[in-house]
Amino acid sequence: MPVNQYVRPPQMYQADIGFFKKIRKYNLELTLDVYYRYSKDQSDIKPFFSYENVPHIETELINTEVAQYGLEFMMKKRLPRLINWVSLSFGIANSRSSDIQNGVPYPSASGRPYGATLFSSYFFNRKSIFLTWNYVSGAPFNAPSGKYQGIDGRIYPYFGGLRNQNRLPAFHQLDIGISIKTKIKKMEGDLKITLRNVYARKNTYSYLFQEASDITSSQPSQIKVINLYLGTVYPDISYSIKF
Repeated sequence: MPVNQYVRPPQMYQADIGFFKKIRKYNLELTLDVYYRYSKDQSDIKPFFSYENVPHIETELINTEVAQYGLEFMMKKRLPRLINWVSLSFGIANSRSSDIQNGVPYPSASGRPYGATLFSSYFFNRKSIFLTWNYVSGAPFNAPSGKYQGIDGRIYPYFGGLRNQNRLPAFHQLDIGISIKTKIKKMEGDLKITLRNVYARKNTYSYLFQEASDITSSQPSQIKVINLYLGTVYPDISYSIKF
């Protein structure tokens, strides 16, 4: 969202310390990083926000502080035709605002405690076959604690209580692809053909809460949950050129 009279430009400060070790005997590279990040003027939704009659969403935002800390570990092994690496991460991110929960910190919307990546690539004749598996914890979100009827007669979810106490399902997917190096005179190219999300997992992007009306029922309208995801398996083709 662009900066305006309601949304300030965010500021971030970071401190980190890293360790790197190369074990030549086993062709291993080890990396460990520990970090702390502090940012302010991060936008978040006001308490008791309602989608009803809100023409400009920026008027429903407030500025918060976010504190993040964690560690990241990576191990890489190189062989003449094979590269393997694995990375693991753990982090905690909490937001705070005097206008939310009386200043008590709550899980930040961007906080995902656990992450892991596995990568392997085999090289042959200016080509390589690679696979990548990614895992990350689900993002926190607000689940409605009730419902109410608006002036238009429709049923809307009511968001109250503690913030971001629920989490979406974890995200994970496997990608497999091939990379082909090309050279035409002095111009080098790299064609990559990748099949994303090979096992077609429906990774949840968000939940949508909306009225579930049934005109044939005498029961009051309920709130239904719709699982939103960005797709399943799909191809990805790219070509990069180096002059």
